[in-house]
Amino acid sequence: MCLQKCDAVSLAELRDSFSRVNVLRIHAADLDELVKEFGARDFYRKLGIMARDVISIRRLQVVLLKMALILGAKVYPDSNVEGLNPSDPKSHYWTANVSTPHADLASFEFNIFIIASGERAELATSLGFSRTFFRAATAIGVTCNFALPSDAERRVKTAATCVEGGRVSYLNAPFFRTLAEQGLELENFASYVTDESHYIVFTPKKHTLLDRHVLKEDDPDPAHIVRSANVDRTNLESLARQVATAVGVPEDCGFLEWRSRKDPTHVWRDVAIFDFTTKSTAAVASRLVTEPNGKTLLMACVGDALINPVWPQGTGWARATASCASLNLAVRDLGPPDVWCERGEAVLAEHEARYVKLKSETYAT
Repeated sequence: MCLQKCDAVSLAELRDSFSRVNVLRIHAADLDELVKEFGARDFYRKLGIMARDVISIRRLQVVLLKMALILGAKVYPDSNVEGLNPSDPKSHYWTANVSTPHADLASFEFNIFIIASGERAELATSLGFSRTFFRAATAIGVTCNFALPSDAERRVKTAATCVEGGRVSYLNAPFFRTLAEQGLELENFASYVTDESHYIVFTPKKHTLLDRHVLKEDDPDPAHIVRSANVDRTNLESLARQVATAVGVPEDCGFLEWRSRKDPTHVWRDVAIFDFTTKSTAAVASRLVTEPNGKTLLMACVGDALINPVWPQGTGWARATASCASLNLAVRDLGPPDVWCERGEAVLAEHEARYVKLKSETYAT
């Protein structure tokens, strides 16, 4: 939006800090664009070095935040958009119902509203973006982050000897057979060493979780089976530790630990279990709302709010950036607001066609 020379761009961010050190992969074309066109390597010198296409989410968020600020966007942390305020017939713009300590955000007027609120996307649903749900076979994932060795020499040696990269069971049978012999039946596995941590994510089979008493009780609903009351944290950490040891993480490298901002006395280890059996996509990518007086609002979804990624496919970043690029084209083609009613139908039809194509694309494309 900054590149489209909008008068003002404001971003409401619910978080007040970036704490996720989980790793994501960057699509090759997007990595090339970040480095060569936007100069992202000036903010993180190791980005894309030696064809490395992974980065911790926290570090990438900081890089993107700096880029947005340089381009003129205003970012408001600790702010939650709860909906849109009733339209004021005396104004050509809209305002949002925002829970925020920033008065200028609460009064900010706009005619483009972009929803990037993540896969739950309650805000999008409340604003008329219905969703289509897809449910596959039960799929449960475990993520964990381990501290790196304290001295640099051991850190380099560990990175060189541990298992790194992604693997799927049907293409790497010997690897998964070795784990199964230790009672670790997995379907997918990925391990990456970054400046932040040694990140591991894997999908254990449900019977493994039940046999190891990670899950206290079976449940036909995948979303319910991983609820906190049904997960034994001690056994979950034990399972994650065994997987980490099997792929070369030193025993003296423990889980990363975090302190709650609300309660600093509460410390939790960075290991989590989640369900990704059900994924959803928005029925449409964008909508134009036109009032009788001709005032028009463009609303659109991007990122996970538009289409949930299936993490073993590595498509999360690629689809998120592609959805933003597609919306950018739509905003460009719409032109000034006084012709939106005239051009809107054709431009949004093209935007929708790109969205249909996006849903079928893979990381490799």
